[in-house]
Amino acid sequence: MGTSEVLARYEQLAGTLAHLVALARDRQWEHLPALDARCTELYEQLRRAPPEDLTPDEMARVVVLASRIRGDQDALVQLLRPQFMALLGGLRRQEEWAFPPI
Repeated sequence: MGTSEVLARYEQLAGTLAHLVALARDRQWEHLPALDARCTELYEQLRRAPPEDLTPDEMARVVVLASRIRGDQDALVQLLRPQFMALLGGLRRQEEWAFPPI
């Protein structure tokens, strides 16, 4: 993967993750799995890419994108945590109802 492809993948990952956060803020949960899968695919492509020589400007762009990605990951965790905890609480209540303590 050449440097322009590496930068393109970082751009795609940052854009996809930003879109994911926007959908989570709007509680459009049904769209999240497909975008999450796309983020995973892009991440894997970047992880498997052989190291390329990036110019200082390209490296600076990667740093900016990585910072945006990290910020959006943090925002996504904050948006999803309450949903996840509510789901776990519901599962616990179902388990307690189905299998009362002995």
